[in-house]
Amino acid sequence: MHFWFRLRVILRMNTLPAILNRATTHQISYQTDAANNYFNLTQQKAHRVTAIISYLLIILMGQIIGLPVLLWLIFTLFDFGNIDQLFALMAIVGLTIISINHNKIRTSKILALDLLCFLLLASPIIRRMTAVPIELFNYLAFIIPTTLFALFYTASLFLGYRQCFQKKIVAC
Repeated sequence: MHFWFRLRVILRMNTLPAILNRATTHQISYQTDAANNYFNLTQQKAHRVTAIISYLLIILMGQIIGLPVLLWLIFTLFDFGNIDQLFALMAIVGLTIISINHNKIRTSKILALDLLCFLLLASPIIRRMTAVPIELFNYLAFIIPTTLFALFYTASLFLGYRQCFQKKIVAC
């Protein structure tokens, strides 16, 4: 699928006679790099959105029913006098920063903010896992979304790093 997408982007950018009339391969490789950057940007955004959706689909089981993380964060935010309130605030700040920086091009500063947001989002889950016995988290509604969140967010961080690094190489 990657090959067909890249080919479609390259053909959209150039017509076949224009490609054949090029004297140097540098122009063609530059356009291929532009297509790769566009592809990495869309793939990075898709991974980030998938990670956030899976984060919001994590179910924390209570004594009677399970509660999605978003509702748990909101309810815990207004539960005064509890240390979980601090972690809920950190996660909501992380979600806010992610939504603000969603469409920005990845620079080293924004990449550092993305890593910080990952830690902010992971902190309430880690706190919850250390507060109660680990056996209580052995259910698929917790394991699958948490794993997807960690994998897709890490992949989006990697793609953002690649985008930042390629941009610096092209600029040189």
